[in-house]
Amino acid sequence: MYYPVRQHLVQHMVTSMQRLGLSSNATIEQRKLAVDLAEVIIKWEFQRVSQGAQNLTPPNMVGVPESKSGGPKFDSP
Repeated sequence: MYYPVRQHLVQHMVTSMQRLGLSSNATIEQRKLAVDLAEVIIKWEFQRVSQGAQNLTPPNMVGVPESKSGGPKFDSP
């Protein structure tokens, strides 16, 4: 739900994590909330990376069979 606007939220989330989880008198609930915020940020980053990896396939290489070495397979003349 918030993923599309994450760039506006992450800095606020990090600041909140520091206030909640790193103070010496933080309760267990506050520390758990800080960890939950960190988990959301990490999941968003994994999602961003996986979407970026999908977009890295060059358009002219789609559907080209791969060789045994993992590169494109070219037929010999």
